[in-house]
Amino acid sequence: MLLLIILYLTAALLPFFVSIPRVPGMGFYFGILTVLIIFSGVEHLNHRIMFPIFGFALVGGLYYVTDNYSAGHDHEDLFLAFHVLFVITSMYLVTIHKRCFSFKFEKLLFNFIFFFTAITSITSIYGLFKYPDAARFMIGADDLAQVLKYMRLNIGSYRILTFFSVIGPTFIYSYFKLKKSIYFLAIGLLASFAVIMGQITGIILMMLICILFYIIAYYCKSIRGFYTKIIITIVLLSFSNALLLFFIEIILPLIEGFKSIIPKVKELQLLLTDGLSVTASEGLTNTLGYYERLEKSWSGFLSSPLTGGEDSGSHHYWADYLAENGLFGITLWILFFSGFWKLIQATFNEQARIMIFINLLIFIIFGLIKNIVLAQQAVFVFFVFPFLVMKLTENKNDI
Repeated sequence: MLLLIILYLTAALLPFFVSIPRVPGMGFYFGILTVLIIFSGVEHLNHRIMFPIFGFALVGGLYYVTDNYSAGHDHEDLFLAFHVLFVITSMYLVTIHKRCFSFKFEKLLFNFIFFFTAITSITSIYGLFKYPDAARFMIGADDLAQVLKYMRLNIGSYRILTFFSVIGPTFIYSYFKLKKSIYFLAIGLLASFAVIMGQITGIILMMLICILFYIIAYYCKSIRGFYTKIIITIVLLSFSNALLLFFIEIILPLIEGFKSIIPKVKELQLLLTDGLSVTASEGLTNTLGYYERLEKSWSGFLSSPLTGGEDSGSHHYWADYLAENGLFGITLWILFFSGFWKLIQATFNEQARIMIFINLLIFIIFGLIKNIVLAQQAVFVFFVFPFLVMKLTENKNDI
């Protein structure tokens, strides 16, 4: 199992590894790990987590059998989400909560993740400097040969850059707050810069929010004070257009060289200034498309609020999930987060809880604007990140 976990994380963090002919992808290791975890670690599973996990699987199975989803819905993504949640949560409970593995293996695993992050950050910066649109191109591209070319250069894809948007600021925070070595600052800066070079607006936005949350955490003396300030910050950002416009005015001169980002930032500026008015709509091509998808999901939810089964816009995860699964389905998510957080509170110290809370908050916020539940993101959110935080908050450096 230990070797499989290392191979799985290698496939997750090193695009070059997966691009090698006849080397299995992430799905191969998922299947074997699922069997091993079920048979070797089932006694360690926590019922608070497993109830919603089995609930996800049950709802997905019933909805599929009864054809509750509208025609054309992508069932594969749905089942992938259920499968991933089960496997990654099981991995987390077996490897971290019960501390089944030795300290030596934990240190080895931590160093693997750290160095793979460093390598992919450096190669991504180089590759994106040479091919600025590579990360965006790999999102749902049909040209497999071109995608493999970028992977052989070890350029981070959408899922890896999403991970970097959180782990970059986390390593930087660890250097300043936890007094970790300068290596953490260096890799944190490299990972953050790779995100900027990727020119994917949503991921950059999440990284900026993550940095803001860590700045708040840095100046908080207690976790209660942190929660209070986070709530105030979210309310201010949600309802204060003037504050957001102020930040945009600061950011625009800094991103002049990024042709893929500037149009969307200017659209956001126009939206905050004029709203979705007729006079402004000509400059809101992308934004109006997002709103149409959101409205489609919301209309689907209102048509069948309890059990869902309606078509969605396939862009905003939580709105899409409400349309597809209704209030019954979203209740499982609430139970899952509740059980996961109770487990975190029982296992981690206060500083670690703050860092994991930020990670989960970014995951939830990201779901408001993007489709988030991919196999790779579940690995990072529910396994890799808590594991890294566990090691980071120990009293010694691992590097």
